[in-house]
Amino acid sequence: MIKRFLILAVVAFLLLAAARQYDVPLAFYDCAFDDGVTPHQDFHNGCGEFHPEWWGQLYFRHFPNHGFVGDVFTTNCTAYPYLEVKRRKYRFRFLCASISRCYELQLMSSRGGPKAAVALGLAGSELQGQYRIPDGQQCMRFVQIGTSGLLPKPILRDSIENWPAMRYDVVVDFTRYMDGTPTKKGDVIYLANIMKMPDGRKPSTGTRFGLDQDYKVPLLKIIIGDDAPDNSDPGLSANSFDPNKSLRPQMSVPANWQSLPRRRFELQRGGFGGEIQWLINEHPFEPTVPLAEMKRGAEEVWVLRNGGGGWTHPMHIHQEEHMVLQRDGKPTPTVPGHADDIGKDDVIALDPGEEVWVYRKFRTYVGNYVAHCHNLAHEDHAMMFGWKIVP
Repeated sequence: MIKRFLILAVVAFLLLAAARQYDVPLAFYDCAFDDGVTPHQDFHNGCGEFHPEWWGQLYFRHFPNHGFVGDVFTTNCTAYPYLEVKRRKYRFRFLCASISRCYELQLMSSRGGPKAAVALGLAGSELQGQYRIPDGQQCMRFVQIGTSGLLPKPILRDSIENWPAMRYDVVVDFTRYMDGTPTKKGDVIYLANIMKMPDGRKPSTGTRFGLDQDYKVPLLKIIIGDDAPDNSDPGLSANSFDPNKSLRPQMSVPANWQSLPRRRFELQRGGFGGEIQWLINEHPFEPTVPLAEMKRGAEEVWVLRNGGGGWTHPMHIHQEEHMVLQRDGKPTPTVPGHADDIGKDDVIALDPGEEVWVYRKFRTYVGNYVAHCHNLAHEDHAMMFGWKIVP
């Protein structure tokens, strides 16, 4: 009996290991390195000083009202790595681990390959990313299957916006390009960022903001390898996409949601400056004073508004995933760029001035929780509030 159990366990482990090689997490993070001659100056010291002995170490000094963006882009803690893939479908799990930077991801082909930004005559913030793909063209599509959990149905996407703390599950079919021609061993594809963000305030270009055709930054070089067996669902390939495939039951929202209790939270920038310049409902974070309290099992509508004058806020609400009801009065999922509002999530991308209504049901657990902006320069400077669930 024990021998049979061990054999089954080994087989199960081998099957899991085989599946895992086609299920790849990719975490994106931008950083800066100390050059020894850039002065360290922020709200805390105000004057700046030089640290030549810190040459090559990570550089994090920033003003709270700017946020932080770096000039070196990394994937899984490596700058400009490569990934060899088989000719079959892969599941990628995207995570934006950046402090402030928002990305828009797209799969591209290129004849000439990446070129150094400085060699292209770029300077200043245009050097961010270090490289460009001058002749890069979209060559494949994503089939999105999840955010923080599985979507009810898959979505065919040309690109994916990935803001801090947001997660996206996508399937990529590496057997064919989007024009139908087959891939072959040795082909190179680039996972590129097409969203420019010169500082930590907000994106300046992207599909929803107006593209900069010259801003195509390689994040990951993908090299096509040998054929491999593929018994995964053919309906999740961009080449044989089935938009009606069911992945999980749709989250139910009460028909009378407009009559549910409603709470309003406005993200603001205050006039205090320094450590408490980012506010919610005119309050900096106070851990002992919750801004909301509800009973376990309650159902509510939360209204979140970006009241800042020109900043984006990825708003992360802890404990229970929500369902987006509407953006600026337009029902889900009719707003361009937010087709995945059909699924449950726990982070809300708030454009400047945008107002989003979400449905929440407080099941199972009681206790103290928080909600905060996941631009971490904002969170660390008090853009957070506490709330609690009571029995």
